Amino acid sequence: MLVCKVERDGKPLALRVYMSSRNNLTEIYGEHYYPFELPIVGFTDRASDYADVVLVDWYEGETLQRVLEQRGEDTEYMRRLSRRFEEYALWQLDQEWAHGDIKPDNIIVNGDEIHFIDYDSLYKPSFTHDDCEEIGSPGFQHPMRSRKTFSKAIDDYPLALIITVLNAISYDHSFANRLNSSDHFLISPLDAIRGEDEVLDQMERLFIECGDARHYRIAHLLRSPRLALSRLRDYIAMGVREAKDVNNLQPTMYEGLWGYKEEDQWIIPPLYNAAFEVENGRCRVELNGRRFLLNAKGEVVNE
Repeated sequence: MLVCKVERDGKPLALRVYMSSRNNLTEIYGEHYYPFELPIVGFTDRASDYADVVLVDWYEGETLQRVLEQRGEDTEYMRRLSRRFEEYALWQLDQEWAHGDIKPDNIIVNGDEIHFIDYDSLYKPSFTHDDCEEIGSPGFQHPMRSRKTFSKAIDDYPLALIITVLNAISYDHSFANRLNSSDHFLISPLDAIRGEDEVLDQMERLFIECGDARHYRIAHLLRSPRLALSRLRDYIAMGVREAKDVNNLQPTMYEGLWGYKEEDQWIIPPLYNAAFEVENGRCRVELNGRRFLLNAKGEVVNE
């Protein structure tokens, strides 16, 4: 498949040229798909065949992979980009369809703008396992990904993986320096679910040291033997609200994890292994064996 930048009516577009037949291009791209559109000319200067093409929006910018290589040491930008990607991930998870091949080379970044490209592996509710023609890029997919597991959940793992790496780089830019020498996107999905990935171990420890329970939980999902990461959306969406009166907060458990509620509203979301009674306006919590004090905004504070 070949991709070219073209222009129509003054608007830049991406022309995707398919040299072999695909079954689902009409369902995926709709009116943007043109079958038998582009003549293929041989040595006789006569068309010997016709290629299918897809005409979609062209997005200016760089791939996420290149952005990380170029700006991985820019801590403030990486934090902003991480937040923006999580917003985009939430939007993607709320769609009825799945992209199917989320990876840094299929993500275009222009400043704070993010766009996914290449929807050839798309999943729609109307599709069956027989409609699966591609299974994404192995380095970014859950090892259980196959034609048989073709479902809405196929985006869960790559989204969790990219969120984890982006936030780890925002804390420690040395991770960005390792990208060129890594055979994977720093974390090997197969090693991760086996519990044998040293980089994932390092990132989890980093999140714990920083008291970042939310990203620790997202990173830990990368160890799941299941394709669908059922709590991913919850973890991405969890935010802290400032309490009216921190002394009224009550430690509360939800699905095995602890946080704090004020009346019936979560103030500090349930992300911790333990949460204790509020003392002197501080919430004492435990994250994987390490204890922290949190203020009314959920921020880690000193004694």
